[in-house]
Amino acid sequence: LAAVPQLGDPPGEPMRTIPGVPPAPGRLPSGCRFAPRCSRADARCQAEDPPLRTQRAGLAACHHPLQEGMAR
Repeated sequence: LAAVPQLGDPPGEPMRTIPGVPPAPGRLPSGCRFAPRCSRADARCQAEDPPLRTQRAGLAACHHPLQEGMAR
């Protein structure tokens, strides 16, 4: 979610990125697909698919979603 541009971002500011390399489509990791590239990932993320939940901005699948209003 930290890579999503915000309306208040200054013009010309570089876009934030997710570190690492996306997995090959046929070689997806078990558990959360973003776990190998996520700074918040833990053992649960490596082992279990996160449930899809309704968030204020839409849907998200994460064991450790950001709190509403929390800085990214």
